[in-house]
Amino acid sequence: MLELIAHARFRAQGVPVDLGPYHNHGTPHATAPVAGVDPASFAVGFPAADSAITVPPGDRGQWTPLTALRVRAVINVDPRALRTQTLLECAGGLRLGIMEGALEARYTGAGATYVRSDETHAPDGTYHGVPSGRWVTVEFDHDGYSRMQLSMDGQVVGATAVTSGIPGVPFPGVRIGNDFSNSTRLAGAIDELMVWRLDPHGLEKEFLCRPYTRASARCWEEIFRAMQAWGAAHPADLAALMQAISAKTRPFVRALFELPAPEQAKMRAALARCRELWCQGRLDGAAMEDAIRAWRDEVRRNDLEGYLDDAEIRRIARRIDIEPKLRDLACDPKAAAFLQRFNAAPKAR
Repeated sequence: MLELIAHARFRAQGVPVDLGPYHNHGTPHATAPVAGVDPASFAVGFPAADSAITVPPGDRGQWTPLTALRVRAVINVDPRALRTQTLLECAGGLRLGIMEGALEARYTGAGATYVRSDETHAPDGTYHGVPSGRWVTVEFDHDGYSRMQLSMDGQVVGATAVTSGIPGVPFPGVRIGNDFSNSTRLAGAIDELMVWRLDPHGLEKEFLCRPYTRASARCWEEIFRAMQAWGAAHPADLAALMQAISAKTRPFVRALFELPAPEQAKMRAALARCRELWCQGRLDGAAMEDAIRAWRDEVRRNDLEGYLDDAEIRRIARRIDIEPKLRDLACDPKAAAFLQRFNAAPKAR
């Protein structure tokens, strides 16, 4: 689940305005208003060596953590005017720009951290230069687990496998149209720029989307308070538990992303059905049983069952005082029925 964290528009004389939920507006320096995609509106140009827009990391944590990241921009540039140009640079180590006419991205992390729209990275094995003198939509997409790619006007022009997510952004934040050393300005203009990250509260939002009674809400509140108290009293065990969960979930998610596109679509559809029923409050009926069975069938068909062996997680979790409550959940019978069904041995069709 992705969360929009920035949506920069430049309609008012090229002044950067963030229309995203955080309203984290940038500060322009030596920029200039130019005609946008709509000639009656404005984009922002970067005519001077030190032209740039600086966006602070903000005080609401929107740029940390990131993990998965998507950047989409509508630009009109001369890709050959300067050897290296920067569209966006983050203090945490990510840079998206143009080098010798090709779109490129790099970030700080382990394993492969570079992709370019050239013969080495393009799916069709050919060089794809950024078009000159017209508006083009460029996109950088990192799924946080297994793959990052570049596209232009919807066509994937560079892709590579990755093993690490995008780091968070510390102070001084983000630069648009130049790097922090003012040495690689963008030779052109930006009409619009949007940034999404992996929503750090995505699981929480999905958990809370179902209808709750007063009793069931109080039930889960007590469980979460008990978990917080346990974590505060046992920090080493909490760290071990989180590490064990990450060690199991990251390889599983990476394996999902590495499946062929048709198989990924089937897996997503099975999960979406479970999520739909959960949010409707239909946790304990035949429909949910069928949805869980369909999900299990896809996991088994793609030989992913080994990733779901959570013996280590269960071993650590047994030390948490609230584990019996999670097994029992007498205060939330619908959730109890759901967990019982999800943990039960699969039934033959």
